[in-house]
Amino acid sequence: MNDYTSQTKDNNFSINKHSLQAIFGIPGVEFYNSVIRDNLILLSARLKAKTAKCPSCEKRSKSVHSSYMRKLTDLSSSGRAVKIIFKVRKFRCRNSSCTQTIFSEQHLPLTQRYSRLTERTTHYLQRLLVEVSARKGEYISSLFSIKQSSSTCLRIVKSIEMPDYNELTTIGIDDWAYRKGKTYGTIIVNAINHRPIELLKSRDKEEVADWLKDHNSILYITRDRSSSYSNAIESGAPKAAQIADRFHLVKNLGDHIAHEIRLEYKTIKNSWLAHRKSLCQSNENSSSLSSGDLEDKSDSPYHKHTNCVNHRKQELFNRIHELKKLNYSQRSIAKALNINRNTVRYYFEMEELLPRATIYYNNYGDFIDLIKKGCSQGLSVRTIFVSVKKQGFKGNQTSFYQWFNRHFPEYQSKKRILAPLSSSPVVYETTRFNSMSHNRLVIHLTNSEWGVSKETGECSKSHILAEEIINSSLLLKNMREAYNTFREVLYSGDELKLDQWLEKYKSTNIKRIRSFINGINHDLEAIKNAIKYPWSNGVVEGHVNRLKNKKREMYGRAGFELLRRKVVLSNSG
Repeated sequence: MNDYTSQTKDNNFSINKHSLQAIFGIPGVEFYNSVIRDNLILLSARLKAKTAKCPSCEKRSKSVHSSYMRKLTDLSSSGRAVKIIFKVRKFRCRNSSCTQTIFSEQHLPLTQRYSRLTERTTHYLQRLLVEVSARKGEYISSLFSIKQSSSTCLRIVKSIEMPDYNELTTIGIDDWAYRKGKTYGTIIVNAINHRPIELLKSRDKEEVADWLKDHNSILYITRDRSSSYSNAIESGAPKAAQIADRFHLVKNLGDHIAHEIRLEYKTIKNSWLAHRKSLCQSNENSSSLSSGDLEDKSDSPYHKHTNCVNHRKQELFNRIHELKKLNYSQRSIAKALNINRNTVRYYFEMEELLPRATIYYNNYGDFIDLIKKGCSQGLSVRTIFVSVKKQGFKGNQTSFYQWFNRHFPEYQSKKRILAPLSSSPVVYETTRFNSMSHNRLVIHLTNSEWGVSKETGECSKSHILAEEIINSSLLLKNMREAYNTFREVLYSGDELKLDQWLEKYKSTNIKRIRSFINGINHDLEAIKNAIKYPWSNGVVEGHVNRLKNKKREMYGRAGFELLRRKVVLSNSG
């Protein structure tokens, strides 16, 4: 090896021994020479000890046989790379009964065997590289003048020892997608310090139960509503209290309500229109609107252009219900028609196929009176569009023409419309209701503050319409009450209130609420523990999102063991 410290140039200079020891000092290591160049600091070092211990017989020897030089990379200083030329001595073992004749002195304070990095550089790189991908680690390490290849970066991460968790009391457990829809694993998080502690390769009952048996100190386990984890906990940690996640409980109820609204959407719409008709009838003079006119609204030319049902979907719907009448199960229907079971489940409970909901993002309802006025004056559609545009209409001309032709198909600018527009309030109300899809209605029903400004308290038009629809339907009011009271029960801390809620709604005529209650009864103890204890599975869900970020960081090409280390050992997202 070249002796770098013996090379002299005009721009080279050195540091005295005391300064070297103060700056780079490592216990048991003596720095005796240095050379500083433009972007490099070369240090000469050796061990202070006069003797060395034989690795075989562990007896000390002071008989030096020879020496050799090792080149180590240390942490950079002032932007300069630091290289240590380390002198290693070989000793003779004087123990006649020892099988080893010659051995090299060990230098654990400075570095490990066969390593080209100092111990402190290795620790520094381990903390850095576990947070980033190998390619990024290669680039970042070069910025700190300790450049490592991407392969070396991976080896450094894999050299980190995994922590051993013996005394665990409270954990959270959830699944994560190794490949979405194909393979899933399990993530386990310490609910006390919110740190992930393990990543399992599958979510099978046997593997999870085996891990729990190895950690028998666990007293509380939070989980979602998955029955597979419930069975695994009963098998692997029967003494541990299972705690259902409150967020998933509320979401499950919201999903059941959404399903009920989707099935009853047409009924809700008819109830709303009937309610608005009665209001219009009571507010207008009997001469302007007769009861006969109200009965014939469905035949008006302005109501013929409603959303139609897709022909292919209608055939599928009919076929499913034909097989249902023949006592086919949902699984058998899916197999017979070669469709997904979720599609069968979606149509199975419907009595009538609902038309596809059309969402009007443009604010036509705000200008219906101005449009009617323009029509009564015989103005062209272009003139009507310009007038409403000046008043703040948000849509473009094409969308306005399409909407106008759909709602006023027989209108022509040079002659009056056949019937007075003021006598058709249902056109306006139908347009308003169509802007409220069943998904948006669910949002407003489950969150009464949605659409209300927190600063001014001003309500959006969507919020006002949703409240009108909810207040006009007994079904929606009952579902909102059930949803709100259930949320209050979950966060009340009183388990008896859950029994009271179940007793109140077990005989309800809302089918999906009854289905939700049946699910609660199958997991009643875990749900009562969710009310009793403060822990939830929210922190686990957060780490699942963090895990997804780690997968993207490595472009989905990481092996399981590397991903496990990145998730468990890293401190950042």
